[in-house]
Amino acid sequence: MEKHMAADLPMRSVLVGLLAGCLAGCATVSMAPGETTVETGISNKQTALRQASDAYCSDAEDKGWVAEQGGLAGLASILINGQREDRQPSVLYGEHIGADSGDTGELARRIADDAASANSGLQAVTSEAEAVKASGEAIRRADVTSFERALVRAQRARRGFSAAMETVRGRGGDVDAARIAINEFALEIDRARQLADDLLDLYADTGRPGA
Repeated sequence: MEKHMAADLPMRSVLVGLLAGCLAGCATVSMAPGETTVETGISNKQTALRQASDAYCSDAEDKGWVAEQGGLAGLASILINGQREDRQPSVLYGEHIGADSGDTGELARRIADDAASANSGLQAVTSEAEAVKASGEAIRRADVTSFERALVRAQRARRGFSAAMETVRGRGGDVDAARIAINEFALEIDRARQLADDLLDLYADTGRPGA
């Protein structure tokens, strides 16, 4: 179900610009044509989308769906190398739940439950992103960056769930429910990916420096 799409150069340029601001200690200079506006204090003005995205990333790490990987610096490496998706191997989730040694029935249920929970959490983040898109206001660079970060975590989690499911299936476990939950999660990831593209387009067209 997962699609591997390399980001085109214009999109990558926008993303690198977004990340440059956040990685520079919350003091950024506008990249919009004809503007040289300095903004500071972004961390003190969290929007609902940023709050939801940050909470999703923290939840994914706290629950063992993904490993913590360098925050924005790790995301910058992914995007600068031209990948919208984080394609790093996701084996730590399987190790976290003991996919190669635990009871296969319990493991299959755990994977299905985790995939459903990750899906529900991503839906909440996506709803906030849709509200930003529908607001008609200029898109803020920090909002786009935070949504991308949540999307990367979701993609990594989905691969971890899939890898663990295959391990359990190989041990003779019934993974039908887990497969359904993972496929539904993949569909939500696709929806979130398209929305991220839409927000990037809006930022490129109308975005202005904002906290």
